[in-house]
Amino acid sequence: MDPHDMPFFYRFRSLDALLGDHQELEKQEIYFSPPEQLNDPMEGYKDLVWRGDKIVWRNLIKHYLLCLTQTVLTAISTPLGRQRTGS
Repeated sequence: MDPHDMPFFYRFRSLDALLGDHQELEKQEIYFSPPEQLNDPMEGYKDLVWRGDKIVWRNLIKHYLLCLTQTVLTAISTPLGRQRTGS
């Protein structure tokens, strides 16, 4: 079985974390430390590489510029009291 096809995310938890004060099992939730508190500086680091030919890059930049232009025009044409909050 390919590990990338696994439908589950596993994390080792001590019995104290599951049954102790945190009650992770009872609450059915798991605490994840923020990246600043992890002891491995590369934990959570993603090395992403995107490859594309000239047409793909041109379309990506074109789409980005269109979205940026629309956002800027919307922002400058909306009165300050009527700006959307995003929720």
